[in-house]
Amino acid sequence: MADVVRVVVLLAVGIVTIGWLGSLFRADTVVEPAAVDYAAIAATAQDAAGFELVVPADLPDGWRATSARWHPDEQRWHLGLLTAEDQYVGLEQLPAGVSEARTAYAPDATEAGSVTVGGRTWMRLVDEDTRAVTLLREWRSSTVLVNGSAPEPALEGFARLVTASPPS
Repeated sequence: MADVVRVVVLLAVGIVTIGWLGSLFRADTVVEPAAVDYAAIAATAQDAAGFELVVPADLPDGWRATSARWHPDEQRWHLGLLTAEDQYVGLEQLPAGVSEARTAYAPDATEAGSVTVGGRTWMRLVDEDTRAVTLLREWRSSTVLVNGSAPEPALEGFARLVTASPPS
């Protein structure tokens, strides 16, 4: 029985040693999300949309668009960005009323006043559990939401950048 215990211990030590040695030579690679050309995607989507898409004319230094999608069946526009500090900012737009958009994208958030950004008033929603902020406003025949993990000033700064129609 003692021989069996010794063999098991030696095998365990060998496996741990091999794992440790392997970790010394493993490269921890950081995969950066690829930037997308949101303007081109928005221009194509605008032709299919039944409403005027909202897009930023420009992005702040260090920001990059990592996702841009038009969902034709649902008539939804999505734009996902990373700030210079790698915080997420998302824009969602759909041809629905404020109530429906709020239910779809911020169901657990409660209204926490409003904020005026770039001369436009945005409803401010806060999720009490996560403290995540969502800015929401009607835009002609659609509703626009700006949310994400970025701090509220970054969300407001992004909301200031969005304008109607894709940039040229």
